Amino acid sequence: MKTMLSFVMALIIVLTALVSPAAAQEEEMEKPVIVIVAFGSTMEKGLENLGNFDAMVRERFPDHDIRWALTAGFIIKTHKEAGVTTLFESETPIKSLDEVYEDLRNEGKTNVVVQLALVMTGAEMRQALSYRTDKLNVKFGYPLLFSPENVQNVANALSSEFGEEGTATILCGHGNEHHPDFNAALIEMDKYQQSCCGDETERQEDRIGCH
Repeated sequence: MKTMLSFVMALIIVLTALVSPAAAQEEEMEKPVIVIVAFGSTMEKGLENLGNFDAMVRERFPDHDIRWALTAGFIIKTHKEAGVTTLFESETPIKSLDEVYEDLRNEGKTNVVVQLALVMTGAEMRQALSYRTDKLNVKFGYPLLFSPENVQNVANALSSEFGEEGTATILCGHGNEHHPDFNAALIEMDKYQQSCCGDETERQEDRIGCH
């Protein structure tokens, strides 16, 4: 009887050793993928902010495979020339979106959510949407100011930071002189801010500037 029990225990141990890696690999394969796309940064404060965002996303979606892709090629190059290959405490590899897509294809993962961690539509968004997505089922989350509703929500969220009556408030955005359509969100925000003000004098207090 003891011999039989010993055999059964040994068999369970062997089967566990054989099955666990396969089960773990299958579980990893089934994890939904979130790819965060950002311009990137080489500045300490900028990296700190992105790192905080990374930590928040991982805390909010613990059962997801979180990856990053940078749109600025010169930032990727600067990091790699400095010997830096990962970002944040999570040690996320520094890659372009095209490279991340290729990794996912090679790993056999197909369902992907790409969240554009950008404030406005523009060249970075167009770049992100231009990469081939064959063999992948990709859904996009658009920039913060993508819709008029979001523009209003952001303006309302910022309103507590605006100056009191008689104090000018200037909202600064990057803007784009080569592609005026990229400035649509800024124009929308300006219109919304003007409509929320009182008389003509107050409407002169709030302005949006581009640089």
